[in-house]
Amino acid sequence: MNSSCESTISTLLSTNRSPTLLESVSIQTDINVLLREKGHLEARLRDLNAELQKRHAILSPLRRFPTKLLREIFSTMMPSILDEKGRRQLVDLQLVCREWRDTSHLVNGLWSGIEVLPSHTVISYERIPT
Repeated sequence: MNSSCESTISTLLSTNRSPTLLESVSIQTDINVLLREKGHLEARLRDLNAELQKRHAILSPLRRFPTKLLREIFSTMMPSILDEKGRRQLVDLQLVCREWRDTSHLVNGLWSGIEVLPSHTVISYERIPT
């Protein structure tokens, strides 16, 4: 925006006068330029927010959470017998992050309770050749 345009805008804002056709075109051009600049700034702001979020994640207190305590929580929250629902919970727990997966592997109690049921097919041992 040039100084004459600024002067026109200032005059129009301080009065109730309608802009001329030329002033309207000039102001609309300024609006378009400002909208493009705003779009660039919003994109830059999104990028900056994403970078901030990454840095906050690095400082997350969960990163400093003691593994021993995490193992105790896993042992307490998981059922002692891992039926189908319990196995799904265990898988979900392991999908949180690598540290949680590795920690869950260290909790013996989680693995000792896995219940594997036979499939619904009936096996006849009478047909097995000896």
